Amino acid sequence: MSEVLAQDTAVGPQQKAWRPLAWWQWGLLVLGACLSTAAIATSFVPEQASNILTGWAGNNLSYVVIMPALALLGWFAVQAMREPRMRRWALVPAGGLALCEVIGLSISNYGSLVWFDSLRRFTKGLVIFGGYFWFAYVAAACVLGLLIRPLNDRLPLLAPLVGRARRCRDWVENLVEKPRWAFIGLWAVIALSRVPYLIWLWPGCLSTDSLGQMNQALGYDALNNHHPVIHTLVIRLLVSPAAQLGNVSLGVGIYSIVQILVTSAAMAYAALKMLRWRTPIWLWLVGLAWFVVYPTNAIYAITMWKNIPFAAAMLVLTVMLIDLVKGPGPKKKWPWLVGFQVCLLAVFLFRSDGPIAAMLVALAAIILVSKQFRKRMLIGLLIGLGLAFVIRGPVIGGMGVEPGSVREALSVPLQQIARVSALYADELTPDQTQFVRELFGGHGPREIGAQYNPTISDPVKRFADNSYLSDNLGQFVSGWFDLGVQYPKAYLESFLANSHGYWYPEAFHWVVSGGISSTVPVPGLSPSDHATTWLGSAFNIFRLIPGVSMVFSIGFGFHLGLLALAALGATGRLRQAWCLAPLAAVWLVCLASPVFAEYRYAYGYLIALPVVLSLAFPRREPASSDRNAVTSEQEEQAGDPREATLLGDHGVTAKVGQSGTEGVLIEEGS
Repeated sequence: MSEVLAQDTAVGPQQKAWRPLAWWQWGLLVLGACLSTAAIATSFVPEQASNILTGWAGNNLSYVVIMPALALLGWFAVQAMREPRMRRWALVPAGGLALCEVIGLSISNYGSLVWFDSLRRFTKGLVIFGGYFWFAYVAAACVLGLLIRPLNDRLPLLAPLVGRARRCRDWVENLVEKPRWAFIGLWAVIALSRVPYLIWLWPGCLSTDSLGQMNQALGYDALNNHHPVIHTLVIRLLVSPAAQLGNVSLGVGIYSIVQILVTSAAMAYAALKMLRWRTPIWLWLVGLAWFVVYPTNAIYAITMWKNIPFAAAMLVLTVMLIDLVKGPGPKKKWPWLVGFQVCLLAVFLFRSDGPIAAMLVALAAIILVSKQFRKRMLIGLLIGLGLAFVIRGPVIGGMGVEPGSVREALSVPLQQIARVSALYADELTPDQTQFVRELFGGHGPREIGAQYNPTISDPVKRFADNSYLSDNLGQFVSGWFDLGVQYPKAYLESFLANSHGYWYPEAFHWVVSGGISSTVPVPGLSPSDHATTWLGSAFNIFRLIPGVSMVFSIGFGFHLGLLALAALGATGRLRQAWCLAPLAAVWLVCLASPVFAEYRYAYGYLIALPVVLSLAFPRREPASSDRNAVTSEQEEQAGDPREATLLGDHGVTAKVGQSGTEGVLIEEGS
């Protein structure tokens, strides 16, 4: 049993809602606010990295607003964070954001780690790190503090609003009494929200990759495992009948409709489960808005990419893993297990890196499942993963499918070699120069260095000799390692530059593909470009709104995951972090992708953010099933401490004395 004592007080008749601060505490808050304001200000003028005072030059009225607001946020954090464990775990999102900001700012603006070039720049980097760390720490402290005491307990003026919200919550949760009809209703709402986008972008969105798969699906090109063959065969199944009738566009439209139904069903399932977990009503509404209103979900639902069905399967698997620890678990064991294996099979087969995510899902399921159900889970996983390996191996191999290119999986090392060639071509030894020439089909370091683009590996990969990599993989690893030992900083900067969009919130890159690309012709399919229409422009306007733009940031989604991890650790539920392991696998694979911030690659974990936050921030409930059994008047008259459930389930309880003066004790069952 683990115990966490939260030294907090409730708003009682003879107590103050806020405790006063000493002068030195106010001094620290003001100093932290100044530091954060300096970090934010200097981030806007990165070209003058040598002078920390540049951001303060001139008359800037915005600082008059920013600094007091940050000081107020720090004051609220002091009030919220009375418990050491909360304060310790707030270091995780704070340190993560500060480190990513200072490194990402350097990489995105200079292409290298400039903070180590001189003492002045190093000092500025420390100021930026400290400023963002303080800001992120107090923000995380405020959020985690609400796990112990809701905001309405500290601000009585919010009580009427909370009362209305609870009535709304009770009305919404009545839907759970009829789960089948609730699922159908949610499914219909989400699917219908895609119809305007389908009309606007009919028959769907197809990029260069999509058109290449279309030519394979229609038989114009040989099947190639560069894109998963299973997904290509699904395209053939849905598009070919209409194509044989001479209407390829109709076939693409049928594919889009089927994908709308599949992705909407996955999101409806997630929304229904969030209700059954008794998610806070505000969080459930935010999650539903994410599924229904968020335009990227709608456009992706009609986009022909393998990443979309992969993400839908990953969402369902994440929900099922969370349901093992947060919900009642599988009541009908075999139907639940069959559904789990179907989604696991989709994850395994619909992306080239799917086996990694599938294996982590299987491991997490074994760890989280109850002992009485573990044997059946093991049997099901052995059958499901065995079938996946057979399909991916002998079955696809027996179809005569051309294997994918080896160089496609080597974006990181090829980029590192290219960066060394760009920066140090004249310093390479004859053996190193010969290695580069053999690797890149006779092209020397200067030629390869000229092709180097820090944020995308495709220009360099085009020159890599696939036959050399297939026949001399050991020699390639040896040559790559030799250059890395001699130029470690170049290797590190290459990796950071080609992956910073997955952890740096302010990285900017395209998100959706509008219309049908004209790069690869497909007989019977006419190109169309909707990116410049008024609706396409309206979509991009969302990315110009402060705060709202973060819903399109891959890096911001990563930091929300860190905040969720901190919430689990701060409330003694770190074991439940295994529910996030599959999404962590998708994020880690993204770091090795050929593009620095490809949203579709990360979609497998971004789509699941609402259920992740539902796991991390559950509702505080009374222990009794009848929430109206104990009135406020009875609580005031009660002389003995009462025991209430804090955080909903898993044996986590809170013992609160009369008027809350004895503090809050959180216990987690072993």
